Amino acid sequence: MKRIQLASESDVLALAYLYRQTVLTWGPQYYTPAQVTAWANFASETNQFRAFILQATTFVARNHTGILGFAGIAEDGHVTSAYVRQDCIHQGIGSALMRNLLEYAQSRCIQRLYAEASEFSLGLFKKFGFQLYETEIVERHGVKFQRFLVELKLIQNKDCFMDSVTFRPAGKADCHTIAELYSISSDGVADYIWTQLAAPGEDILDVGQRRYERENTLFSYQNCTLATINDVIAGMIVAFPMIVDDVAEPEDDPVLAPYSKLEADKTYYICGIAVFSNYREQGIGSQLMKLAETHAVEKGFGKLSLIVFEENSGAKHLYNRLGYQEIAREAIVPHPLIHYSGDAILMVRTI
Repeated sequence: MKRIQLASESDVLALAYLYRQTVLTWGPQYYTPAQVTAWANFASETNQFRAFILQATTFVARNHTGILGFAGIAEDGHVTSAYVRQDCIHQGIGSALMRNLLEYAQSRCIQRLYAEASEFSLGLFKKFGFQLYETEIVERHGVKFQRFLVELKLIQNKDCFMDSVTFRPAGKADCHTIAELYSISSDGVADYIWTQLAAPGEDILDVGQRRYERENTLFSYQNCTLATINDVIAGMIVAFPMIVDDVAEPEDDPVLAPYSKLEADKTYYICGIAVFSNYREQGIGSQLMKLAETHAVEKGFGKLSLIVFEENSGAKHLYNRLGYQEIAREAIVPHPLIHYSGDAILMVRTI
């Protein structure tokens, strides 16, 4: 029976021996003699190897025969090591250690694991869902190696998100991410608008970024609030006062005309709200909606408004649950970029 424990100072020499023997035994299947020698010799660099083990959180698998393998992880999610004793390959030791690392990462609310995999560890990482995103060439003692850069994004439990989510005003440097999230929130309407404004060959998200970099206008980063987790943007809400201009010229674009008719005067208008897919169903959207209420009160508004597609049943259910009521609706003009058909609905909440 194997057990997995944290590595200690007293394990370092045994781990160095395991590392060296594994590399010398299995390395020649994939690497040249010079590469194998340079790689294995790291085990002899006592101070560096000790730091390699003890500066990470390194787990050791062992049974009555001794140490079977080890794997390490840093606080930022870097998988620093994954080695199995040369006579225990393909016996489930690597998988047991990897499962242990995943459990540890979940317990620490780590959102992303990444590693520099070798030829013979790449299969283990792929087995656990890591994705290859790049290769690199590194040099050790004058010998060059190819390494495979892999990553795994983890879905965290609700407690992780709620403990670490914070909210802040957006800045100009956030505008490309704002464009991504606003594109999601608009279900194709923003994409339609930005397509009309794009220069030849210009990416529409660059158009969106450009528009949100403006100041003292409604569609500006100045009207955006971001939800972040460990300084990573998870979601966003765009909201501003809606004051209807009765003498404004009507919208002459037939695709956009229905939305321009759905305006509730003297309300705090939630123009868009979105959360990136890997952060959804964690309550972040509801928190952003509550924050909009707070901002509305601070600005002297007693009502909030928003537009939702009738067919977007999930969003409509959320708004109903939060107390929003239907005020008006308009038929959508179909367009390939717009995700829904049917009606667009104006909803208002009194606070």
